[in-house]
Formats: sequence, C-alpha cells, structure tokens
Amino acid sequence: MLNQFTLGYSVLNEAILAYSSQSSFQHKPIFLLLGGVHADEVEGIHLVNQFVNHNLSQYSNYPDLSVVCIPCLNVDGFKRNQRVNANGIDLNLIYQPQIGRLKLKTHDIHLGRLR
Repeated sequence: MLNQFTLGYSVLNEAILAYSSQSSFQHKPIFLLLGGVHADEVEGIHLVNQFVNHNLSQYSNYPDLSVVCIPCLNVDGFKRNQRVNANGIDLNLIYQPQIGRLKLKTHDIHLGRLR
C-alpha cells in the first residue's frame, strides 16, 4: 500500500509531496529516502521517484519499519533549475544532524541521531 501525503509547502506555496510505506510512521524506525535537496541535481529526484513507483509498496509488509520517500524537497529550486530555494537558501544548511530532525510546516520527522 502506498500512502501519499503533503509534507509541507515551499516558499512559493508548492506542495512538497511525500510517500510512506505505512499509513502511520510515528514511533517506528524510519528509513528516509530524500531527493531534490539541491534541486539542480535531478538524479536523486528521479531515483526516489523510481523507488516510489517500483519498490515502496513492498515495504508495507514490514509493520515495524516505515519507509518515507520525499522525491523533491526543494520544489521551488527544481522548477527554476537551481540549487537554492526561492529565498536563495541552500536547504542542506537547515538540517540539524545532532538533533536528527527534519521539521517542516506540517510534519516533524524524528530521524534519530545522525552521524
């Protein structure tokens, strides 16, 4: 089963789409597959989209793990073919890896401690 949801909205109010192998991913280990942080590097966007279309539904059989895919985090940059978002911010710089959290307007995804 494939669950699509809107993770948040870009500076230009474009939906940031995400997909999950489970309908709820709270209190479960999360495997995050993220593309399009630097939106001019389109290979990652295509890779995540292919994974969503061909492989993600297989992971619904694993109830103790949630796979979350965000094909394009920087949708504004993707539409403009540039690395930064519409405010000129490199999204790599908003991560707080010591906290392990991806926080957007509608979801707060705890990723665990990242190294």
